[in-house]
Amino acid sequence: MQTEWVTINQVPTKVLTWGKTLSEAKDHAGGDNLNYIVCICGNPGIPDAYVEFLEEVHRKTNNVVWILSHAGHSVKNVADMPVYSENKELYGLEGQIKHKIAFIEEYIPEYAKITLIGHSVGSYIILRLLRVPSIHSKVVKSYLLFPTIEYIGDSPNGKKFMKYTRRFVIQKLVLRIYFKITDTPLYLLEPIRSFVQPFVIKSVLGMALQEMLQIRERDNEILMENSENIKLYYGAEDKWCPLINYYNIKKDIPDIDAVICEKGYSHTFVLENSLPLAALISNWIQEQ
Repeated sequence: MQTEWVTINQVPTKVLTWGKTLSEAKDHAGGDNLNYIVCICGNPGIPDAYVEFLEEVHRKTNNVVWILSHAGHSVKNVADMPVYSENKELYGLEGQIKHKIAFIEEYIPEYAKITLIGHSVGSYIILRLLRVPSIHSKVVKSYLLFPTIEYIGDSPNGKKFMKYTRRFVIQKLVLRIYFKITDTPLYLLEPIRSFVQPFVIKSVLGMALQEMLQIRERDNEILMENSENIKLYYGAEDKWCPLINYYNIKKDIPDIDAVICEKGYSHTFVLENSLPLAALISNWIQEQ
């Protein structure tokens, strides 16, 4: 694994790579027809949380694997970041989508193929990426894990988040509540807090609030157009993405490849179930 920092859409961004670095990909861009697995984080968009998962995916598939932080979610030097209060558009939901478009267009070689893995809101971002012709033409498959692609603000955890966000102003308390809702063990709060810094707290919570307000109707058009190249993986007891979402999408798009997790994995699978889920995803990738 290699760690790189590059500026994407004006924001210094952390990228973790397996199999080929960003510079190696650019050096061989003309003749590179490899399959690149690109993972889009949930929120918080901290790529380090996915290391165990993606190392296993790389080991089993032998594909190039990349993951990048969300804009403003991993910070090397706050002084290098565009000031949050003056550049909120870079760190919000739409800014994150533009951030991923810019990354793929800059670093994925012209003739390469792309397999996308999206977790939580990363699944929503992938659906938006598929609307970009230059990206859509390269994507061979998209795996949407615990996909928050519709009405996230109406989910049980979405309602709790909105309630707590409106009630509390102190960032430390809101962060504690947010991570408790997302099932992150509280003992991880201190190392997470020392890592993320107040700047990142603003970015994480600001993006989350926009998710609650802006992710509404499911994008059936893009799902139907890409039904043969998308697989959705729903949790059996997911309070960010209730099981009714699975039944609704199967009713509206009967041919869509959507399955329910039979293993009891949680929405925050990277904390407990990285290896078995990586094995499952790797098998799917090898069969695609």
